[in-house]
Amino acid sequence: HYTRGELDAALRVVEDPALESDAQAAHLHAQLLDEHTRRSHSLDRIRTIAAYRYALSLSRNSPRAERARLRVGQILLELRFIPEATAALRGLLDARPTTPRGIAAHISFAEAAYLDGEPQVAIETIMKLDFPGLSPEARRWAIRRTADSLFQLQRFPAASLAYRKIIHETMEQQLVDPFVRLRLAAALIQTGRASEAQPELRVTVSSEVPKRLAALASLLLARTARETESFEEASRVAHEVLQILPRSPEAALGAVEVLEAERLAGNGELELPEAARELLDPVATTPEFGLLAYRVASVPGPNGSEAKVRSWLGNLLNTLPEGAVRELTHDDLAQRLQAHLKGVYEGTEKPDPAILEDVEKYLRPSLMDENALLVGLEAFYRSGRWRSCMRWGHALYKREVRPIRRGLGAWREVQCKQAQEPELVSAQRLLDAADSGKSGPFALALTSLAAEQMLQRDQLPKAVRVYEQAVEAVAEPRLLGPSLLRLGELQLALGELNLGMRRLLRGLSLMDQDETVSDPFRKAGIVALGRALTHTKKTRSSQAARLLKRERGRAEQWWKPAYAYLGFRAGVGPAPEGDDLFSRAASQIKQADHLESRIKKLVGESQRSALKGKENPG
Repeated sequence: HYTRGELDAALRVVEDPALESDAQAAHLHAQLLDEHTRRSHSLDRIRTIAAYRYALSLSRNSPRAERARLRVGQILLELRFIPEATAALRGLLDARPTTPRGIAAHISFAEAAYLDGEPQVAIETIMKLDFPGLSPEARRWAIRRTADSLFQLQRFPAASLAYRKIIHETMEQQLVDPFVRLRLAAALIQTGRASEAQPELRVTVSSEVPKRLAALASLLLARTARETESFEEASRVAHEVLQILPRSPEAALGAVEVLEAERLAGNGELELPEAARELLDPVATTPEFGLLAYRVASVPGPNGSEAKVRSWLGNLLNTLPEGAVRELTHDDLAQRLQAHLKGVYEGTEKPDPAILEDVEKYLRPSLMDENALLVGLEAFYRSGRWRSCMRWGHALYKREVRPIRRGLGAWREVQCKQAQEPELVSAQRLLDAADSGKSGPFALALTSLAAEQMLQRDQLPKAVRVYEQAVEAVAEPRLLGPSLLRLGELQLALGELNLGMRRLLRGLSLMDQDETVSDPFRKAGIVALGRALTHTKKTRSSQAARLLKRERGRAEQWWKPAYAYLGFRAGVGPAPEGDDLFSRAASQIKQADHLESRIKKLVGESQRSALKGKENPG
C-alpha cells in the first residue's frame, strides 16, 4: 500500500488490534503517522510523539528506536517546545557526528540550543561536525547558525566574517537572505565600521523585501549616516521609515532617529515630525514608543517646566515594561531628583514636599545606584517620611553585600518603623534582627534599641543583661563606646558602683578623640561618672578623677564650668568661679557647707557645755 502511495490504507493495516504488541508494527505506524501529519494541526503532531513513545516502550534497542528518539526531539523542536526538545536530543549526542543519524542529532540539538538562548552550546555542537562531509544544505545551515550564535554572543567581528562568507558563497546575489545582510550591517555598526555597513543596507532597501525588513534596514542606514555625520541624509532616511510602516514601532524609532539627527545637526529647537505626532504616547507600553516619549520629554520646549518633565517621565515609568528604555527613563528621572535628595542629606536644603513625593511615587529603590539609594534613604529619614524610609531601608538591606551599609539599611528600617508604628516593633523582634547575622555592626544598635524598650517597661535588670551580652560580642569602638556608657549608667542605677564605673571609663576611653569631645553620649557618661565619684572614697588618685580633671580643658564653653562643678562635687578640683549657673551653685554649696560647719561647731560646744554641767553640778 505504501509503495503505491496509499498512505491511509497502509495506516489501517498497521492499526490492526492484532498488531498492538508488535514492536516493528508500532515503529512503522509511528513513521507513517509522522508522514501523514507532517502539515497537520499541532495536536496531530503530538499524537505522533505519543505513537513514537509507545513504540519505544516495546523496543528500545533497535535501529528503529534510535530513529524514533530522534524524531521525538525533532517534532518537539518543530512545535517550539524548546526545553523539552533540548532534553530529548541531548541524549543522542553520543552518536558519532559523521553518521547520517549522528549528523541529524547534532544539527537538531544545536538548533534547539540556539532557540533556547544558549548560543555558545550551539557553536560547540556545530564545531563537532565534519564540514567537508556535510551536504551543501547542511553546510549552509551550519555556517548560518554559527554566525547567528556569534551575533547573539555579541562577538560582532567574528559574526561579520561569518555573514560575509555566507554572502560570498551564495552563487546568485539576488538569492542572499536579506536578513543576513541586515545582521552583517548590524555587526559592522557594532564594531565601529558604519561606512562598510552602508552598501549592504542600500542593497536591502532597494530590493523587494518585506516592509518590516525594509524599515529595519532604513533605521540602520539612518544610524550609519548619523555616525558618519551625514545628518541631512540620516533625517531623510529616518523619515522614510514613517512612510514604509506608519503607526508601527519601527516608525517610532524612525521619529527618534529624526530628532537625534536634527539635534546633532544643530537645528535649534526640535520638532516632532508631523507623521510621528500620533505616535507620541505619554503612557507607552512598548520600548519603541516609550523611547520616543522619553526623547520628547527629556528635551522639553520653552513652556515645559521641570515639574511637568518629572511627571511625564514618572508616568512613563509606570507603564513601560522592564528593559533598557525603562532603565534609561528611571536614570534620567533619578538624576533630576538626586540633587535635592543630596541637599537634604547634607543639610544644605530644606525638604521640598513636591520633590520628595515624586521620589516616593516614581523612583524604584531596586533600580537606584547604590550611593543614590543611601542618599535617598537618609533624606527620607531626616524629613520624617517614615513609610518611604522603611521601604528604601529594606531595599538597601536586601541589595547590599557590605556589612556596614547592609546594617544601616536594617537599622534605618527599624528606626522608621518604630517612628511610624511603634507597637509593631517589639524588643524580641529587634533582638531577632540583631542575631540574624545580616545586620553587621548595626546588630549592637538594634540590641541597644531592644534594651531601651525593656527600660521603658521598668525591666532594668533584663535591659542590663541585654546590654552586657551585646557589648561582649562587639569590637567596633565607634559603636561599642556609646553602648558601654549607657550600660555603665544603668549599672550605677542598680547600685553596682564599681562595675558601672569600669563600664563608664572603658566607654569614655573608646570615645577619647577630638571629634567626640562634644558627643552627647560622652557628655552623659562624664556626668554619670562625676555623680558616681561622689559616692566613692578613691577619688583623688583614681583614673576617673584624672579623666574628669583633663576633660575640663577640652570641653566647649558651656560645659567647662559644668565639668568643674562635677569635679568640685567629687572632691577632685576647686569650685568654678564666675557668674554662670554652675559657679553660683558651687558658691551656694560652699556657703551651705560653711554654715553646716558652724552649726556643727556650735552644736558640739553646746553638747560639751551640757556634759561639763552634769559632771560639776556645783
